[in-house]
Amino acid sequence: MRRKLDVELKAGMFLFFGIVMAMITILMMGGAKTFFEKYYRINMEVADAGGIGKGAAIRSGGLKIGTVEEINFTENYAGVRVKMKINEDYHQRIREDSVVRFQTQGVLGDKYLEITGGSSAKPVIPDGGMINAEMGKDLNSMLAEGGNAVELLKENLANLKVITGAMAQKNQMNNIMRDLEVTTANLKEFSSEMKGAGVGKELAATMKNVKVVSERLKNGEGTIGALFADSSLYEDLKNLIGGANRNNVLKFFVRQAVKSSDEAKEKK
Repeated sequence: MRRKLDVELKAGMFLFFGIVMAMITILMMGGAKTFFEKYYRINMEVADAGGIGKGAAIRSGGLKIGTVEEINFTENYAGVRVKMKINEDYHQRIREDSVVRFQTQGVLGDKYLEITGGSSAKPVIPDGGMINAEMGKDLNSMLAEGGNAVELLKENLANLKVITGAMAQKNQMNNIMRDLEVTTANLKEFSSEMKGAGVGKELAATMKNVKVVSERLKNGEGTIGALFADSSLYEDLKNLIGGANRNNVLKFFVRQAVKSSDEAKEKK
């Protein structure tokens, strides 16, 4: 009976250790070395957590070096304190001049922290120490800035439209002034030609003759002038014509004179 118990006990222990080894093997193959790795902690304080949550990945140089362990408000509630758990193997990389940046990964926009490598001249940040943080621009901020840029672009395009319109008006005014200059030059040339051809002198002589004729008419010189100056001559001529209308003989001669005048015009 005792021998049977010993066999069962040995079988149970063998099975237990077999299960443990299988679990360890699975964890090792899956890349989970949590139980065998050493960690140290560093902290940072920021005004806003920026969408980072507990368990968010911490990367440096493209490698995952830790996770976010805790996120709490600071003592005066003025900001947020983020406690990070970093793999001990990367302790020498994180120096006092290292900086934590908020980053976004993938299409879904998963948040993670990126720690820049420090220079060898600076001391290593000790366990529980503080590291500087640099708030990056998230998608919403970039979209907001993009909207502002679009508005600014619209304003610039509107200003450009005004400038081009003013330039077009200026070009139109230049064309008008050019046409006026051409017209002025043509008028000047025309007046020079008239002056050279003696047209001005002929026009002045004609106006002088008209003035002389008008003066003679006014003074009653000549037949037409006498008619203008003496109204009795006009009445006598009127009576003569009226009598001629009543006299058949005179009427015949008047008709013949008119007919002769028309025939002469037709021959010409």
